[in-house]
Amino acid sequence: MTTYNKNKSTHQTATANTVDVVNLAADYNQVEVLNAATTNVDLFARADGVAPTVRGDDCVRIPAGSVATLGAPDSNATQVQLISASAVDYSVTGIGG
Repeated sequence: MTTYNKNKSTHQTATANTVDVVNLAADYNQVEVLNAATTNVDLFARADGVAPTVRGDDCVRIPAGSVATLGAPDSNATQVQLISASAVDYSVTGIGG
């Protein structure tokens, strides 16, 4: 597991089958997640404090080249957890707040 602590956004590369945890300092209403893969690699995300799994139930599937907007739970900070079956570039950005 790799953890990133950022203010508003981050741009990283996920390691295959390893959960990335992105903690944003502010309480954002939503989080935008971009799967920047140029090949057919899906990214799976959750913003409810639960670790995602590849193709897991209750995970948001983000296909290559797509963006998903996740609702963030009410808290003092915002956390998104991500995983993929292969290495993939991604961006996470807090929206609103």
